[in-house]
Amino acid sequence: MDLLQEFANPSESLGGGLDVLLGGETARGLRWPDLAGARGRVSGAELARALPALKRLSALSCLSWDRGDTLTVPPEAMRSVLAAARRRGGLVVVDVPRHLDAAAGQALQQSDLALLVVPAELRAVAAADRVASAARMRLGDVRAVVRPVRAGGLPAHRIARGLRLELAGELEPEPGLAEDVEKGVPPGMRDGGPLARFCATFLNEVLPPVSAVGGGVY
Repeated sequence: MDLLQEFANPSESLGGGLDVLLGGETARGLRWPDLAGARGRVSGAELARALPALKRLSALSCLSWDRGDTLTVPPEAMRSVLAAARRRGGLVVVDVPRHLDAAAGQALQQSDLALLVVPAELRAVAAADRVASAARMRLGDVRAVVRPVRAGGLPAHRIARGLRLELAGELEPEPGLAEDVEKGVPPGMRDGGPLARFCATFLNEVLPPVSAVGGGVY
């Protein structure tokens, strides 16, 4: 079972696209506009086969936006697609916006836990408090990931306590990240880099044994 099997992103209809970030913008496969009309039970196996396969990340499929007209993903479609991904098994990661529309709210309700990334500065923490409150209304397990921005900034444990969230860890700046993205290299590919270390530690903590049935949504 591939642990990183689906990476669903309902929130970037006005962004550049997650497939671009992961170096898979030319890969053939379904995007969110193709699935906006999904209702009821969707086959997890067929969904996995229909999503774009990424050359650099063979264990990861990506569900993102195309570069066409913007549309809204109905919560019914979000529910059907995430349920299909969960039945297929493996890890499902959903990127949701700070402002929770109906689809993003549905994604949180379907999730096992959520990570809220917070820069360690006062204004960012104040804004994160409102986001955390909205997220907790839909999901019980919301955790903070603190990004240090300068030496002597706010301590991570104090930020998490102030947000009334469990601290999932700190994420130091990733060297060369901007250059990697420009070259089509997905984030976290540098062995021993801060992002790779954080992800490995966090996933080892929260993922069930590989033999477990079903998938988790994060």
